[in-house]
Amino acid sequence: MTTQELAPIIIFVYNRPWHTQQMITSLQNNKLSKDSLLYIFSDTWETNTYNESKTEVSKVRQYIHKITGFKEIIIHESTTHKGLANSIIYGVTSVIKKHGKAIIIEDDLVTNMYFLQFMNEALNLYKDNHNVFSISGHNHRFHMPLGYTKEIYLAPRIDSWGWATWNDRWSLADWNMCNYNELFSDKKAQERFCIGGKDKLDLLKMQMDGKIDSWAIRWDYTMFLNKSFCLKPYRSLINNIGCDGSGTHYKKTSKYSETYLWKKRRPPKLRKDIEADPSVWHRLQTYMDNTTYNYFPFLIKRKISTYFNLFNLHHLNK
Repeated sequence: MTTQELAPIIIFVYNRPWHTQQMITSLQNNKLSKDSLLYIFSDTWETNTYNESKTEVSKVRQYIHKITGFKEIIIHESTTHKGLANSIIYGVTSVIKKHGKAIIIEDDLVTNMYFLQFMNEALNLYKDNHNVFSISGHNHRFHMPLGYTKEIYLAPRIDSWGWATWNDRWSLADWNMCNYNELFSDKKAQERFCIGGKDKLDLLKMQMDGKIDSWAIRWDYTMFLNKSFCLKPYRSLINNIGCDGSGTHYKKTSKYSETYLWKKRRPPKLRKDIEADPSVWHRLQTYMDNTTYNYFPFLIKRKISTYFNLFNLHHLNK
């Protein structure tokens, strides 16, 4: 793989300096980091939490200007508070238009040393396979069906914990969701949309009712409309360290950060002919339905702000 084939890395940071340092260190442990272009988008503090957030945001910004170990580092520091959804839509769009593809990571994600290799190889291999809409380095804590021997699978649900895509897929997103009502007038379509978890329909409705501001559920809906999937490893290359009470929307718990981590001394093997497997979907849906709905009452009680990435329900980290 030549350096010209490597996707740029986009990271989004806010007010957690320790988490940001752990994330950067893990990326630096990837062999491909030194040849990769790194974009950093730093959101600023909310006006109503000025005293509380300004110090931590300032610490993060001081740190990111000291980062080394990448081919080039380009830093964007917002002067107004965008919130996570707007930050990601703006940041990914601006970078992916220029480079055609990108790998995206948030500040509480620690990567395996083979993460960048896996993501870049998958971006190159599946570039022209439009069954693959996005790629994630994360997987949830569920068991694959007996006899499943592949190290990857296609999921009917995007995963925003360490992911990647191409410009031709990203540009299909309608962030205003003009055709939203078509889904809610078609029961069969709703059933198909919920194959990756029944919570998706609730989250989509909450998004359209203005109760949450989630880029991820809109991105997932775009993938659904295009009859495509998210390619994932069967063991996770991502460990989320943000479920420690440091985020605005998360109580202190480790339940939702638990996963089966990748332990082999190589990246997961890719297969050019990978096909969707409904038996895996059933395991994934069972897992998501059992975890997200047990947690839903807690989420409804918490303050919902524009800095909200609810879709994953394991991704409330800011």
